[in-house]
Amino acid sequence: MKGKITTYILVFFLLLTACVQENDSSVAATSSNENITLTPKSVSVREPIEGTASLEEMIAQSLNNIYSVSIRDSLKIQERVKEDDITFSSFTFSHHDIIYYGVTSAWENDSKWFKLSMNVYKNFEDQPASIIKFSGEAMLPNQNKRKQSYQMIYGYLNNKDIKRVIVRYKGGKISVIQIGQNQKVYMDYNLIPQEVLDVQLQDEKGKVILKEE
Repeated sequence: MKGKITTYILVFFLLLTACVQENDSSVAATSSNENITLTPKSVSVREPIEGTASLEEMIAQSLNNIYSVSIRDSLKIQERVKEDDITFSSFTFSHHDIIYYGVTSAWENDSKWFKLSMNVYKNFEDQPASIIKFSGEAMLPNQNKRKQSYQMIYGYLNNKDIKRVIVRYKGGKISVIQIGQNQKVYMDYNLIPQEVLDVQLQDEKGKVILKEE
């Protein structure tokens, strides 16, 4: 992860899987009833899991399956980090001139990508940034079928003065995310969910622009 520093590193990595249960909460600049404004299909169908040739194709296909939209031309992978067998990534896309952003966890096997989890939100340009907590449980689509919890903290940055994101967890872990030039989405993740004490978005001098406890 770009510029990410943690006070300690998890000494083992657990497997995740195709999303079984998800629980997301948006805080600070984005409220939970202002989620993505695209309209999901009226009928919920449990479709078979099929692998795609690329991570980008997996994201685009998943969004099309849920919202019946084609976003391939505007889709941009902002960041991708691999932990053991799992790839965590953040992305942005536009629909009707509105920017959306999200995160996903995925599993790659035999040059095929399988979605484990995905969370998407609409960007509100009048807000300096957003802070979103996303957690759930997944099961790797292989012979092991092992369930495992996961956690992601992420958001979209509208204020160009934000240069650092600090996530403090109960127990002493601290993640410091340095924001790169033109970076729009920050992301932190845990294979074992932990209680978040606070999230601070700071400028280069350490002034807090946005904070959520």
